Amino acid sequence: MANVTKINVEERDYTISTVASLVSYDSSTSGLDADNIQDVIDEVNEKFISNDDLSIVASDNLANKTNIIEGKYITNTGNIANGSDWSYIRIVIKPNTNYTFGGFYLGRTGYFVFHDTNDAKIELSGTSQYAFKDPNGFLSPKTITTPSNAAYLLFDIKSDSSTIPQDWQTPYDELMLCEGNTLPSFKPYYSYVNKIKGYELKVPNSQIEDIVNPLLSTSLQQYVQHSDLTEYIDNNDLTLEPSGKNLADKTNNIVEGKYISNTGNITNGSDWSYIRIAIKPNTDYTFGGFYLGRAGYFVFRDSNDAKIELSGTSPYIFSDPKGFLSPKTLTSPNNAAYLLFNIKSNSSTIPQDWETPYDELMICEGNTLPSFEPFMQEISKIKGYAIKGSNNSGGSSEDGGESETPTIENLLADLPVSDGTNIETGYAYIDSTNYTIKVKI
Repeated sequence: MANVTKINVEERDYTISTVASLVSYDSSTSGLDADNIQDVIDEVNEKFISNDDLSIVASDNLANKTNIIEGKYITNTGNIANGSDWSYIRIVIKPNTNYTFGGFYLGRTGYFVFHDTNDAKIELSGTSQYAFKDPNGFLSPKTITTPSNAAYLLFDIKSDSSTIPQDWQTPYDELMLCEGNTLPSFKPYYSYVNKIKGYELKVPNSQIEDIVNPLLSTSLQQYVQHSDLTEYIDNNDLTLEPSGKNLADKTNNIVEGKYISNTGNITNGSDWSYIRIAIKPNTDYTFGGFYLGRAGYFVFRDSNDAKIELSGTSPYIFSDPKGFLSPKTLTSPNNAAYLLFNIKSNSSTIPQDWETPYDELMICEGNTLPSFEPFMQEISKIKGYAIKGSNNSGGSSEDGGESETPTIENLLADLPVSDGTNIETGYAYIDSTNYTIKVKI
């Protein structure tokens, strides 16, 4: 019986039959055996792109709303305190640098604080040294200079006096923080790939914004006419997919200042929040992991984003907890495309060591809710090509392949043996002269 060796590749375990599978592939000429299989695996790894090979940089707007902390605020002494109607943001910064922020409705005095690399408060001297504005409406841009030991900037962006302008979803829809002394016209935070395996992409820094944010660019059409964009990689070329069980994307899918009513409609409510999740029809989903404190409601919507009417007594209610919500299971209708449900109310409480009432929010497919795990995504494809280690790298059901991570045996077995003349650029093959694995450049 063949010996079995268990090795680790990309933090995934693969079981490889060193005799029956690899050596039998062409043991007489390739020389593959248990002693050099790791060298072969290392060479295979070098021919693929993994997530660790991607270098990500941010836009000029550094205000990544993923870093918003709800239910807390910066006090007039620069400390962090609890406040259910407040929110602040925490941003990585450089020392001895000017930064300007604005783009939100605070409605009262706001405060900021610098933290050092150990996340300790940096004391400032003077009168009202942590205050930045006392506006009645839209905040005028505020410029501050970071201390020599600063690593983080924290500042209030929402208060108990904030208002939500018409057509906005939060009081900070146009939140910006930029390096320098001025604040440009609003552009959202984004990030993009600027290097792969240390190699610079072809798109110049001065033009990448035209590609990453085409809706913001007036020159894109002219740029397209004079450029071969097929040679470029940008965010639109990246396919992101959930990589875990939790489908609750708190960064992009939470809507603040609104809630689902007892009739399944969306209503304004400054202390409320709901989440919107893309779902499949005729499927069970279970959610929980938040403190609502009163009756909560949900609604299904179809692919046209129209409300799906439900029948019965209180058909849109899911619970009336006084504390932590017990998991709730719903079955989606046959025309459902989205599920919306309340996750914060005007009766919500924030548990100790939590930053929001929904720190452990989860929604999973099935009838049970597992132990908490955060929402995670992975880059599964670049320009439609699967990345090694993703759930799409083994082919698809459309082309008869398996939609799972391939084993090393399959990777090697699928490689053609050739002298390279008939291999397309970018494809791997086994050199017929010395049986080494190569990629045609």
